Amino acid sequence: MIVTIIYNISRHDQGIECLNRLNTSDFIAKLEDLNRNKHINMMSCMILALLSTPEQIRTNQNQMTEVLDDLLEFLYNASLHKNFQQETFHISEILIVFVKLFCDDRTVNYILEQAQVDLQTSSTIQFFIDFFLRYYPLKDKHDLLRQITLTALVNIFWSISFQDTYKQILANSNPKFEEYIKNLAKETDEHMTTKEYIPTYLEDIHKASACLLENLNQLNPQIAARRCTKLIVDNEKPMIMLSYSHDDRQFCQQLHDYFIEQGYKIWVDFNCLQGSDDLWEEIALGMIDADMICCLISESYCKSKSCRQEAVYALEKLTNQKAVLPIYLQRPQVPPWLGNKYKKIFFF
Repeated sequence: MIVTIIYNISRHDQGIECLNRLNTSDFIAKLEDLNRNKHINMMSCMILALLSTPEQIRTNQNQMTEVLDDLLEFLYNASLHKNFQQETFHISEILIVFVKLFCDDRTVNYILEQAQVDLQTSSTIQFFIDFFLRYYPLKDKHDLLRQITLTALVNIFWSISFQDTYKQILANSNPKFEEYIKNLAKETDEHMTTKEYIPTYLEDIHKASACLLENLNQLNPQIAARRCTKLIVDNEKPMIMLSYSHDDRQFCQQLHDYFIEQGYKIWVDFNCLQGSDDLWEEIALGMIDADMICCLISESYCKSKSCRQEAVYALEKLTNQKAVLPIYLQRPQVPPWLGNKYKKIFFF
């Protein structure tokens, strides 16, 4: 019973913080070593994965590689079950755990390249693609579990697509893959967002699909056209686009107010997004229209796929057209994907 309670708490962002303050991972790790109950062991693996940071995964490498292998095997077994279940857990629950794990590139590389699990296919990434192609047509589009499962899968593909090697595999996969992703970008997910708690690391299916297509160079025509024909409206002070994590909203608001007082025009989501269904399109157009992109880089920023999408888009697609200014908050541990791309660093 207590493990079930801990697992349910660990599925929530604030729950993860509370459990980590109590060093719950140590208790669960010991329990996993001693317990022979498959159901409890599966919950224990998911708890450990949800509670562990990328640094903890690397520090406890021997234990965590075993956990990652077990999770991948659970996922494989669930994919074969007629109801897509493993030990009463629907496959969507396991996939959501992988969404969190896939926020770290090194963990992605271990799971896709080194995991010791026989998936009966040519590669782990091909397993994810094949399952997606098999699962997408099966159920009614208004089924809640279907929406959560597909949302998790698209988030996983989005995370994978930041790395060139995996991006090419996705881009060159079955043409149905691109077709289904484009379809998902147009579907609504109202059932999921109104009836189910969604952790912050699981982005909605519209944005995840649009960003995945962008990374695969399936450009939105409006974005592509605007990128080539950015208009200069007047000779006043330049427009600044603020890219930030919502955890840093308060600082972003203060910076926004300061820039406004100095006479700058500001593009920031809490003022400029008008409830559009295609949030990524609106953000990308805001970045294109801006004269400078200011990235507020914090621990939360580095862990967010959305923030990574904005930073990578600015650095790789727009860097020759405009200035990109990083502001580092509280000296965060910068992940490898960001590395030394920025030449100027400002700490606050």
